[in-house]
Amino acid sequence: MKSVLLVLLALLITTSTLSAEVCVKNNTHTDAYYYGGSTNPEVNRDFELWFAEGKMALVEENSKIIFDVSANTMTFINFNDSIYLDTTLPPQWENILVEEEVGRIQMYQYTGEMKELGEEKELDGHKCSGRMLTTWIPYEDTKYNETDEVTWYTKDVPFDIAIYEKAYPCLLTLRNYNAELITTLGTGRGYPIESVETTYQKGIEIKTVTTTREIIEKDAPAGFWAAPEGFTKKDRITIQELQAN
Repeated sequence: MKSVLLVLLALLITTSTLSAEVCVKNNTHTDAYYYGGSTNPEVNRDFELWFAEGKMALVEENSKIIFDVSANTMTFINFNDSIYLDTTLPPQWENILVEEEVGRIQMYQYTGEMKELGEEKELDGHKCSGRMLTTWIPYEDTKYNETDEVTWYTKDVPFDIAIYEKAYPCLLTLRNYNAELITTLGTGRGYPIESVETTYQKGIEIKTVTTTREIIEKDAPAGFWAAPEGFTKKDRITIQELQAN
């Protein structure tokens, strides 16, 4: 009887931990590079991923995307223009972009190939496994924006990894990866703790490193999981509004 109670207590503790809201703070650093007679300065960008029961949110400087994988809905919020859009999951460009821009974005989708590194290493106390991804935009027999990316994944996280793995393919769709590449990437690797990306453009190499800085359990601000009051709801948006620049 005592052992049964201990098992039940452990399950309650685990359930409580996975039900808590979790904030994952990340940083992306792009090195400075010389191109076209001038030097482009280094760029640092912080972003957060939030997790709650059945939900994940990507929060960047000018936008937020809320994936409700339980209800199969997505809310995109553009803070610059004070607008938002609701749609269903998985996302379809026809339900997001204005009609005249759907064909344009579908013409320049990313494709690529992936291979497992077959290696493991520890990063900030997390046991990780790695994979190599090469992506590019094929157009007229040329590979544009070709990128090599090495990413290290872990399953050692204090949130329900199944939520991330349900939202992840939707996020790849919004990055304009084609369906075949999304299927190739699949799921089951865990959460990306670190990635090192090298992009090749017109004879130059641009290096970007994305790292997880902190994973903390805390309550999201009031109203976090909905569009702010006073924002205008739109049925479709433009590519520029989606980029939220």
